[in-house]
Amino acid sequence: SMTQQEWTESVKNLNVDNFTEDITKTAVTVVTNTLDNFLQAFSLGFMNPLLNESTLEHSYLNDFVHPCLKTALYYCAKVYYTSGEIPSPHHIKRQKGDGIGLTTCANKYQIVYVEGTRPYKVDPKKILDNQNKIGKNLKSLFLEIMGDRVRTRRIIMPDMEVFGVSSAEHNLYMYVFGFSGNYYLQEVDSASVPRDFTEMEKFIFFYEAILKWA
Repeated sequence: SMTQQEWTESVKNLNVDNFTEDITKTAVTVVTNTLDNFLQAFSLGFMNPLLNESTLEHSYLNDFVHPCLKTALYYCAKVYYTSGEIPSPHHIKRQKGDGIGLTTCANKYQIVYVEGTRPYKVDPKKILDNQNKIGKNLKSLFLEIMGDRVRTRRIIMPDMEVFGVSSAEHNLYMYVFGFSGNYYLQEVDSASVPRDFTEMEKFIFFYEAILKWA
């Protein structure tokens, strides 16, 4: 098996210009910008925060979840992503999201809402509460955008959707919310967060899920 240094060198040697398809170029860009965070953690052995049951929510999300979402959203959809208990006038009851994403157009519509937990020993109620918050806030974001377009007499986009992520323990669940006769909240994909060098193969599904959602 490869060492952390060998993996790091392999990632460094990936060159976007060696690929022709846009989706492949985007995937390479996302991987080269985020994988090293994981490799450095894996190299810590028993101090690896991804294996440490006392790892806190904010450090876990900030080091391993938010960077991947931020990079993928920007390079896939030109959406600006920011994290860290972010308030928004468009959230239900002024709730704070662990992460939010806004369009880069002049309107700066908020179209992403993210909630997360620590990686271990999470009360199932916390996960359920987060999923409920995501659903309610995505509906609020959706209605705000539609209302703004009506008020400003602009075209209503029939395929308009907003997007959410629930980071629950070591799993990511990606959602899309929209309207087609009825409001719908659908899971786009899900993936496990790789935790050490024995789980390197999981990165294929991890990045694939994030890119598909973004």
